[in-house]
Amino acid sequence: MNCRIRLALLSALAVPLGAHAQRGLALLEELQAVYHPNMSMVADVAVLATLADDTPAFDQHGKILIDRDRFRFDSDTDMILRDREITTLFRRLENQVILTHAGESGGYSPSELLSDVDVLGVESAALNGQIHDGLRLAPRMSAMGIEVVIVWIRAADGVVTALDAHASAGTIIEVRFRSVDLAPTITDLAFEFTPPPDAEVVDMRF
Repeated sequence: MNCRIRLALLSALAVPLGAHAQRGLALLEELQAVYHPNMSMVADVAVLATLADDTPAFDQHGKILIDRDRFRFDSDTDMILRDREITTLFRRLENQVILTHAGESGGYSPSELLSDVDVLGVESAALNGQIHDGLRLAPRMSAMGIEVVIVWIRAADGVVTALDAHASAGTIIEVRFRSVDLAPTITDLAFEFTPPPDAEVVDMRF
């Protein structure tokens, strides 16, 4: 199904905010209380991006670690590390390291995703056989052109297990979380990275 048609169907199925404004705002407040700026989180994650013509853009599986303003994602092909002011992308296959300012690479943490949004509506659906509330949000600013994000919250325990992000160009990014730990023990070693000595380093912090 065409991505734009899928987005239109999601919009039609969602409960209008006017009918359930308090429910949507309450869900957002509950999420912000759990996924706050000082939170830590470890989870297995799958990320699938599909272009407007339904062509897969990428499909990655890996692990994420979040500790306050630090973030790390590891997969077979890439490593993304944001340690406060610097974001490091290590492309394993190309043996290339790209350095950028953290602010230029967008927000990775849940608290950043939830901090400056408008609530569009609430919907219900079963994901993996479990009832979820889908909180539909519109980021007020997005470096990646994201127009709508649907945050899927497992009704049984309030844990976010999935995100569907819809970009202006018709791209859909689907993120699925498993084995979510919201109280992990994370040390500074988890955010250390030494590139291979023969890696190409591209510094874009200018």
